[in-house]
Amino acid sequence: MRMNTLNPLDTILPELPVNDLKLYAELGNEASKKGDMEACFEWYNKGLQKAKSLQDKERIREYSNLIFTLL
Repeated sequence: MRMNTLNPLDTILPELPVNDLKLYAELGNEASKKGDMEACFEWYNKGLQKAKSLQDKERIREYSNLIFTLL
């Protein structure tokens, strides 16, 4: 259960270079290191959705695998 009620996607995402797909993985990894698996999943999922919208098959595979490892 997350302690804070702020959604990192709502607070940080508007200021990010949203087409930098590596950034979503980095943010997910940082959230994971801090023990916030919910935020980690959110970042990986956002990366997956963005990769799909950009039709980046390599990143789609990467984010799918990252999400799979969380399950």
